[in-house]
Amino acid sequence: MALESSKERKAGYFSLEADTPISGAKEDQSKMLLPSSKLTQLCPSLPVLDVDVTYSARVESCERAQDFIARRSGMAFLNVKETREAIPRIVDLMGKEKKWSTARKQQEMADAIAYLNTFTALAA
Repeated sequence: MALESSKERKAGYFSLEADTPISGAKEDQSKMLLPSSKLTQLCPSLPVLDVDVTYSARVESCERAQDFIARRSGMAFLNVKETREAIPRIVDLMGKEKKWSTARKQQEMADAIAYLNTFTALAA
């Protein structure tokens, strides 16, 4: 299939087609949240989507951004730099789902970044 097709989104090392059901673990998420959620990848090198954040917050009782990046997706262990760049989007998505205040969003961002800094401190 041609990459210029408007129905296909290139997502890192795999591609997602809007009309094709997602297979495996993401199938339940796609049935519950699509088409209201877009298939947008959070990090270029990791197969973690916006829909994963929303699903974790809504269904899996994920209450903190730090929980999502560490335990729900494992992003923090795979690519600290890209995870740090994705934190604002993760906090925004979780904030919408959990109806967080601006102060809570700021605290979640600070906590998630502080958590990621423990990874870079270990590498130094």
